Amino acid sequence: MKICLYGSASDEIADVYKTAVHKLAKLLAKSGHELVFGGGCTGLMGSAAQGMTENNGKIIGVAPNFFKEGEVKVLFDGCQILSCNTMYERKQIMEEISDGFIVVPGGIGTYDEFFGVTATKQLKRHSKPIAVYNVEGFFDNLSALIKDGKDKGFIKEYESLFYISDNPFDIIKYLETNR
Repeated sequence: MKICLYGSASDEIADVYKTAVHKLAKLLAKSGHELVFGGGCTGLMGSAAQGMTENNGKIIGVAPNFFKEGEVKVLFDGCQILSCNTMYERKQIMEEISDGFIVVPGGIGTYDEFFGVTATKQLKRHSKPIAVYNVEGFFDNLSALIKDGKDKGFIKEYESLFYISDNPFDIIKYLETNR
């Protein structure tokens, strides 16, 4: 499977998140899966790419052209990079070429990607599995927010849209059995 990973590019996060995502990526590669991601070399994106590389996994990065400009290196060496013009195109390409999705801790961009791919699933534009890797309870508040939205009638149903777990083995099993 080509599994898209959405997550932070920040290096200013605790190592516990980097370690967990690195382990997840090593398991993905060991299971024969390919990684589709934003192409970054830092933060959780970098940790995932390094984990895949350590187990000879195939990696596809999707990055807008402006990421290649400037003096700061932001793209991971050793992966195929698909270029695009905008962040919108980036998300569209990642969604189209992937067979499933894993959301790991991140910031506004990660939330945007999660809600985007979840909304398109709700609208039946795809039926690909979405798993949320809840490292150290990072997504507990998000889960509570979504549940509250359902309790108040703003969200009809969400339980079948994504799976949330803090166990990397369960995340991979969910993706493999819900394709």
